[in-house]
Amino acid sequence: MVNKQTIYCPVSEDRVDNNVTRIIALMVLLIAITGSVLNNYWVFVYLAFDFAVRAFFKGKGSLLKWIGQQIVKLLKIAPKPINAAPRKFAAALGFVFSVLIALLIFNGSITASYIINGMLAVCAFMESFLGFCVGCYLYTFFIIPFIKNPA
Repeated sequence: MVNKQTIYCPVSEDRVDNNVTRIIALMVLLIAITGSVLNNYWVFVYLAFDFAVRAFFKGKGSLLKWIGQQIVKLLKIAPKPINAAPRKFAAALGFVFSVLIALLIFNGSITASYIINGMLAVCAFMESFLGFCVGCYLYTFFIIPFIKNPA
């Protein structure tokens, strides 16, 4: 098992509210389940769009981010600022997963879409309910070795 001292995440000066990211993860989980039940690729096209906005455009235009912010305000939850870069990395992975799921459903590969969507749902569940960022671990194991030992 890897301890927290060996986990590397992309670093930036940008901060996001951890409460908002966990609410967004819950919404992603619910939307992903709904999309699978309905076998509707448009649900995943929307998720891909929202992930892309959060990963590549600082979240401006993300309906899920806006709803999350409104819920935090409504419930008067104190902000918990965290580094935005790991969450952007996770959103980029969510974008890739969502595009892949949409394409699989569109092409009639329902079983494969369930498998990929299951992975997305597990990641969203872990972030929402456990506060565990899978993106940080993926970054550590797949990206850092390339940075330390470029070809």
